[in-house]
Amino acid sequence: MFDILEYPSKIDAVSMNDNANLKIADNTFEGRIEFRNVWFRYPYDPDNFILRGTSFKIDSMESVGIVGQFGSGKSAIVDLLMRFYDPDFGEIMLDGVSIQSYNLQSLRK
Repeated sequence: MFDILEYPSKIDAVSMNDNANLKIADNTFEGRIEFRNVWFRYPYDPDNFILRGTSFKIDSMESVGIVGQFGSGKSAIVDLLMRFYDPDFGEIMLDGVSIQSYNLQSLRK
């Protein structure tokens, strides 16, 4: 348990928020979400892919429900959208722009 809690993150939220080149998710943000062939495994469990080639689109103002059994990737999808982690392969797009192009603080509001 402590190994998981103390595992260092590759995403440095402090330095990323100081980067003026990153886009701001503000009131012009529409909210279209697209996962393109996303593969993801938690860094503390590198032998176990949680998402394998996951692709979907969610339009702005559309409501969806994510259901599945324990360990099927429901929380991983939210973790990736909030950029607590980045995918191992594939890309996540918000309004047609890579999620990695957004300022973290504005993205997590």
